[in-house]
Amino acid sequence: MLRVNDFDKVAKTPLDEWIKFLKTGEIDKEATAKGLPEARERLRIDTLPDAEKRAYYRDMEALRYQRSVIKTGWDEGHTEGFKEGKAKGKAKGRAEGRAEGEKMKAKEVAKRMKEMGLSVKNIIQCTGLTHEEIEEL
Repeated sequence: MLRVNDFDKVAKTPLDEWIKFLKTGEIDKEATAKGLPEARERLRIDTLPDAEKRAYYRDMEALRYQRSVIKTGWDEGHTEGFKEGKAKGKAKGRAEGRAEGEKMKAKEVAKRMKEMGLSVKNIIQCTGLTHEEIEEL
């Protein structure tokens, strides 16, 4: 049995730190006993004015929600959906690359046609480029 009344208010061990907290309701800044940092934070929150306490809990809930959204996105990103999304992304990248390559080739052809003296109208029909794109060559 612990005799709390005989406690001398000088904490030497983790048990002493807890006894001091239970007896005085105070936690030293240097206290390192397991659970005391959490108890210190809880005491700090409990002493806040009501409006600040509500704001604190609202902020904590928003942070929990954000972490949940991020974790859910992370978890889903490491499943089959991620592999499917990656494959779709690669396919889209290839398609964009092909389209860009075709555009570059069309510009090369248009440039040669322009050098040959063909009309812009004919170049547009052959290459599919716009009037502005041909004028820039």
